[in-house]
Amino acid sequence: MRRALVAALAGAILLVASLPVHAANTYGLPETVRINIGLEGLTQAVISATGPFLVTAPEGKTVFRDAGRLAVRTNVLRLDGDIAIPRGYVPVEERPTRLALIREAKLAEAISPKSLVRIPFELEQLASVSTLDTGIGPSIFRASSIIGLKFAPLDQGTLTLNGKGYRGTFEVAPYGQDFTVINTVATDRYLVSVVGSEIPQDWHREAQAAQVIAARTYLIRHLGSHGSYDLDGDERDQAYKGVYGEADSTEKALQRTAGLVITYAGAPIDAFYSANAGGVTENSENVWVTSLPYLRSVASPGDEVALRSSWGASSYDWTKEYTEPQLRQQLFRIGVNVGQIQAIDVLEKSASGGVLLARIRGSLGSRDVIKDSTRFTFGLKSQLFTVQFRPATDQELVKVDDATRLTELGNLGADRDAVVLSAQSSLQTDGSVLVSGFKTKQYLYRLPARVVFTGKGYGHRVGMSQWGMQGMAVQGADYEQIIKHYYQGVALTKIAGP
Repeated sequence: MRRALVAALAGAILLVASLPVHAANTYGLPETVRINIGLEGLTQAVISATGPFLVTAPEGKTVFRDAGRLAVRTNVLRLDGDIAIPRGYVPVEERPTRLALIREAKLAEAISPKSLVRIPFELEQLASVSTLDTGIGPSIFRASSIIGLKFAPLDQGTLTLNGKGYRGTFEVAPYGQDFTVINTVATDRYLVSVVGSEIPQDWHREAQAAQVIAARTYLIRHLGSHGSYDLDGDERDQAYKGVYGEADSTEKALQRTAGLVITYAGAPIDAFYSANAGGVTENSENVWVTSLPYLRSVASPGDEVALRSSWGASSYDWTKEYTEPQLRQQLFRIGVNVGQIQAIDVLEKSASGGVLLARIRGSLGSRDVIKDSTRFTFGLKSQLFTVQFRPATDQELVKVDDATRLTELGNLGADRDAVVLSAQSSLQTDGSVLVSGFKTKQYLYRLPARVVFTGKGYGHRVGMSQWGMQGMAVQGADYEQIIKHYYQGVALTKIAGP
């Protein structure tokens, strides 16, 4: 999937770079947008609502009109076409029944294959009110292929997909061999949610304003880019968590920037952004293919504000370690096999320090990786990194309460050689010290031979840095200053729509 994502991104840039330029005042956002919330495809999903809802088939026939929980599934096994064989999570008390059904199914298939029916596409009504899908429910709709069922609330409520709430309506659609769910939602509700899904809802108001302008610009630039829907509801396009992303702060950000988009030479730009640029952004052609004049490398000192955050610090600087077999397995997963890895040579870097060309040398040959594909190849957070091969002589002291590092060392197979103790003592009235015991303070580990990647930044580092915009906002910059810093030579232009 990672290599496919790189190719898709590169292809997307080539495509959007060739779009015609229009006068800014000819642009406008539609009232609704279609967002893929099934993401990379589903084989089963539970759909419900906060109230009654309606399900219709493509020809308009009513399939369901009530409150409750429904399961959409592919390739359902049923005994005699009626009794379902549960899949997925099954509560402990129901597991004997599931095992009995499976045994019965195997026996039935051996005696009479026709008694075990495989249903390509099915809608089931789930009796349980639990949020856990037991996989058991009577069938209310079947088809020989995936059908575009439509779901709509009958009141002002919201629909839910696997427990997550979304405004608007749902439609099931084929997605490769599986299916996905398309959420048709009011454009303003989408943008409000994107801001709260992409960045924390308590971030500075100027950072939130910059984020919604970038999100609005990205949306108008990429409308309809996926054919049957507009955008993916994750980081392949923009994060979208439905009602979970909504907040008063994100609503205010939308209202105070209504209709503003970022333009260059009169046309909306490709407003790319990523989590953290690691102190400096990258030229677009150094990550993908096309050189865009407004996506130039600029300093991003505000990124360091992430170091003040317990969860954000690792987006600014980070380390990724592998033993040689682990790295070989990482490469094998994405289709790279050079045998035993002997060296990784960084042959070319950009002016900002991003790796443009790396060569992996192994016992079976070598493989070159370029630009942004380096981070997916090595499983890193960005292409701003250095690499070292460390011998099996390193030692490291680790605090006993550093759970993250202890887990990392465990994954590497590091050996614990010793413990560092601290004395538990008290001062006596006669001035002497009484030692009552000892407490483990640190562990001493002996590390195996490993490959160590050390880097900065999180994401592609092109365009606006989200941590960087927060840092600029905290230091007093407004949203226009933030945007014009990260996107060179642009203007803010008013268009029709939210």
